[in-house]
Amino acid sequence: MSVHYEPDRDRYVVRWREGGRNRSRRFLRLEAAEAFDRGLRAPAAVAPVPVSARAGDGIYAYETRQASGFVFRQSDGSLSTRRG
Repeated sequence: MSVHYEPDRDRYVVRWREGGRNRSRRFLRLEAAEAFDRGLRAPAAVAPVPVSARAGDGIYAYETRQASGFVFRQSDGSLSTRRG
């Protein structure tokens, strides 16, 4: 994602990628372009992942374009991932 000025059109342009396509939108004011860009960068809501009752267990959710998943630490200290 980026915000830049196009002097030929006297506009600020926000560019981003969505659904495998390059997208853009033009604004008259820099503040409006930056506000729109911040809205695109807002983190997606992630459903809470149940955590075991034992202290020290770490389960971390993540999102990709195709799926969601989580990373967890095994008893030997190594990290493992699961997708779904």
